[in-house]
Amino acid sequence: MAVTLRGYTQGTFSSTGAQSVVWPSGTVAGDVAVVFCATGSDKKPTTALPSGWTRAYVTSDGVSVWWKRLVTGDLASALALTARVQLLQVFAGAAGVGKTGRGESMALTQDGGAFLLCGWKSTTDDLTASAKIHATDVVNSSYLYKGTARKFNTWWVALATKGTAYIDTNASAFLAIEILPQVAPYAPTLLLPDDEAYVDCPGDMDFRWKNNTVGGIPPAAVRLRVTVHRTFPDPTLVYYLSDATGWSTSVQSMPGYSGLSGVYTGPLGVNHSCTWAVASSADGSTFGPYSDNRTFTTNAKPTVTVSVSGSGLTRTVSWTPTITNGVQVWWRVRICPSADTSPANPIYDTGIVSGADASTVIPATAGWTNGASYKAWVEFGQTGGQQTVPTASSAFTVSWTPPAAPTSVTAQPSSRPMTVSANGLTGSHSRIRLSFTANGTTYTIYATAVVGTVSFDVPLAPYMVATDCSV
Repeated sequence: MAVTLRGYTQGTFSSTGAQSVVWPSGTVAGDVAVVFCATGSDKKPTTALPSGWTRAYVTSDGVSVWWKRLVTGDLASALALTARVQLLQVFAGAAGVGKTGRGESMALTQDGGAFLLCGWKSTTDDLTASAKIHATDVVNSSYLYKGTARKFNTWWVALATKGTAYIDTNASAFLAIEILPQVAPYAPTLLLPDDEAYVDCPGDMDFRWKNNTVGGIPPAAVRLRVTVHRTFPDPTLVYYLSDATGWSTSVQSMPGYSGLSGVYTGPLGVNHSCTWAVASSADGSTFGPYSDNRTFTTNAKPTVTVSVSGSGLTRTVSWTPTITNGVQVWWRVRICPSADTSPANPIYDTGIVSGADASTVIPATAGWTNGASYKAWVEFGQTGGQQTVPTASSAFTVSWTPPAAPTSVTAQPSSRPMTVSANGLTGSHSRIRLSFTANGTTYTIYATAVVGTVSFDVPLAPYMVATDCSV
């Protein structure tokens, strides 16, 4: 669709900057409005337009260009903006603003696009274009800038075939804009879920895609199509999504999203192969091609039961997976206080471990507190990408009898580095901790225990001379 000028509003000047601009006759939702604005010589008032307008360019002396694809609500009242000078044009068949520049010519990137030029000059003469291709002067507005009359004008030209557009004017400064035509966007690129993934059913899933636009104009609408392949009662069932829960068998569109989260899969039915694809539209009505299909399979969610065995500081976490596709491919165990309702803040975390293990030993150094109650949280993933929710064991209490303190602690403050020794250690000791204070700050050093004596080297720097040592 080629760009055409829907209309314009004569340029106006306001000493305060407060302007109320009437829309050109015939303006409709879907048109693209472009407004050039200028500030005073003191850069005041600051140009401001309502939310939703995009500033495409601003010059060092405060001339700027803004644009918006209009919606019905925009047309309910005049356009309220702040600018000393405004020059408003409205285009039909346009998708938005593309390139910007500062010259009298521009290479248009799309067939049917338009070149819009704003020129200004400190002069009392009218601004004219001696080589206008078509569409005469849109506006000619003047105001005082640094004590001199400054004139503004705009001109435009459309090209049926992309190429260089040129308008020769008697202005001295320019702001050039490419008006992009409405062109169906390229097919989107699907990102998530992966092809041939398995998804929970019933459950929630996420869709993600990249909108491949023409000229960088974001889509006004997208369509997400899901086809369910089954044998009964119908071979295929085609759904469209209007939001995360809006499954419909009639064609639906939604705003120009690049994904949907938390889509409920219940309507698709379990154990079905599904394909999905996305198409997008620059104007909300003309859609480009659908993307290539990706496949996913609806499948029952895997589950797990968890138990903990052992006593004292020796604990083993075991789990029984209920696998609904393939095999277990990874697992994770976290230990948390029993009062926690999620494993978000564990005292111990194995991280994600590859493999089909069904148990793991929790080390004695896990960070237990003597006499405290804990739960083990387990989750695993299976072939195809599905995973369980983190599932907790029953609560268990960890307690132990602490070993006897070392029989003595000796220090050699004159040695370099300073040495502190713990004496009289037995086989019941596994780890020794030295705490000491230097310059008012407490530090801690750990060592593995051995029967007899363990010595710590306490560096002079950065701790300086240690005092108040304890083991």
